[in-house]
Amino acid sequence: MLSWLTFGVLMSIGVSGCITSSIITLGTVLGALGSAASTGSDVYKLGKLDAVLYASATDCHRGVIQTAKEMGLMIVTDDHVNPREDVWEMTLHDEKKSPVGIHIERRTAVMSRVRIDVGIFGSEPTTRLFMQQLRINLHLAPPEPNP
Repeated sequence: MLSWLTFGVLMSIGVSGCITSSIITLGTVLGALGSAASTGSDVYKLGKLDAVLYASATDCHRGVIQTAKEMGLMIVTDDHVNPREDVWEMTLHDEKKSPVGIHIERRTAVMSRVRIDVGIFGSEPTTRLFMQQLRINLHLAPPEPNP
């Protein structure tokens, strides 16, 4: 953040308010990029939503496939990149060809780490909706009531 002393020095040497506001805006944007949003056990940072689920990696993989189909997402790649350690890398596309990356990693026999990556300018609500539906499909969360 720009201190009052720095602001005063910039103004005294003739720096315009336009440049000063650009510096302040840049600082705000960089500060926002460096922060992480967390609700419950999910952490969203720089276009990625990380969660640890109480389910095997194989169950998470099946759940991602089911969730993608329910949400109308096309599975572009589905690679079991490290079968010995149960690691999957998947790429999904919506109708506008926006990519959604999925990383599934076995942590224990009954616990897995899932990362949903929509890119730095991607939609956080999309990642949260996908994770919510994945939890429902894995029977880890109750379904939302219909109004």
